[in-house]
Amino acid sequence: MTKLSEIVSNNYSLSPSNYNIINGGNAERIKLKDLLDRPLEKSDNGSDVGFSAYLSQSDYYFMRAKSLDSKFYTPMPFGEAVVPMNKKNFQQYNLKKGDILISKDSNIGECVVLSRDMPNFMPCGALYRLPLSKNKLYVLAMIKSNDFRRQLDKIVPIGATIRHAGKKFLECTIPFPKSNREKTIQNIEKLVAQVVEIEQLIIDKDNEIFNKILNELLNGCKKDIVNLSVKTNLSEIIESTRLDASYYSPMAKKQKAILSNYEYGFHTLEEMGYTIKRGQNLQISNIGKSVYSNTFKKGYYTVIKPTNFSDYGTVESFEYLGNKNQLITLNDGDIVFSGEGTVGKCVLFTDTQEKWITNIHGIVLHKDKANLVESAFVACFLRFLRKWGYYDHFTVGGQGGSLGKNYWDAVVIPNMPSEVKNEIANLYFAKETNISKFEKMGIIQLDKTKKEIEVKLSLLIQEITSK
Repeated sequence: MTKLSEIVSNNYSLSPSNYNIINGGNAERIKLKDLLDRPLEKSDNGSDVGFSAYLSQSDYYFMRAKSLDSKFYTPMPFGEAVVPMNKKNFQQYNLKKGDILISKDSNIGECVVLSRDMPNFMPCGALYRLPLSKNKLYVLAMIKSNDFRRQLDKIVPIGATIRHAGKKFLECTIPFPKSNREKTIQNIEKLVAQVVEIEQLIIDKDNEIFNKILNELLNGCKKDIVNLSVKTNLSEIIESTRLDASYYSPMAKKQKAILSNYEYGFHTLEEMGYTIKRGQNLQISNIGKSVYSNTFKKGYYTVIKPTNFSDYGTVESFEYLGNKNQLITLNDGDIVFSGEGTVGKCVLFTDTQEKWITNIHGIVLHKDKANLVESAFVACFLRFLRKWGYYDHFTVGGQGGSLGKNYWDAVVIPNMPSEVKNEIANLYFAKETNISKFEKMGIIQLDKTKKEIEVKLSLLIQEITSK
């Protein structure tokens, strides 16, 4: 039954969807607004800046709503999610480790916790910092659950391209168990804390990989890059048959010079023994009819799509396909490279299960009797080139472009010393097995551990929300 007070609090709206809130069963449900230390204030809301404030480089950053992702408990720290900005437009929000941010626009209801202090980051106007101190990780877990999402979808119209929730998310309820309440809260908060720790370690290790590779390239470059000529000769255009300006830009020339003048030389992937081929064509005209599923089914193929790759060399989610044909499967040591759209995202597979495949948008780098340490280094370097902006200069086409077969000769792998390659590879794929400490794991092992923890977390949340 809807109370008059609820109608008043919703600005006298009589829309049924505003009052269609999930009831709690055996769980005690408390509105999010009643869990806050105080009511939300204007100072809790971020601010927007115009495109004129965006810079290519800066020590100050504008955090967009894209930095909040449903698959992560911490914000995305780079790419389109976070933009360098002009210091003159920067407003100090003094973001601290443990702060909870939630989006009210576009990807409404997405929520994260800060795993470190971020004093040089400014949240956009779509974000609120919740004044929440008690059971904050428990509340975070419940906000990220399907239970909260269903409630928000009932309150906020979902037909619009861009959704605006205002403060309506505060009306959604957070379920608390009636039995073993404190112990259950502690268990969930412990699991969330582990996930947050793992995500920060993945970010740190990814940054360390990038910096190690860049420093080695710069220190090992034989040529004076500072005084490099950026003029383009007609012979270069004739040789490359390219007319797009970015291919001859100063940055492109600098990057090519750094790679080609590395003191220990370099090889193409084919020279290293890798074959380069497209993944399985999944069109009906090629493999016949298939049955698709978002959940695992025995006998189905597990589809590894590049669109589900993270920036850290991991797979965020899987899809499943039932097909009677013998499809092209992946092997340990294979690297799947995103050749279209998000060019350069790639994943090394070290523990492939039976019937794992990728689609035609994935380029499979395969080497017979692959050395996992070498392949881990190669995967790291390919991702480095993406983060470095190297692929941007010679991908072709729109919507992120594609890396055509004719341009793979431009993707070269430097012959770095064994100890350097081992250090880089170990950050991504640790050779040591049965590691219990998160800090000693590589990104691949950390991601696997994170997924295992998230399964436990999901089961605990489901047990509460389904009662």
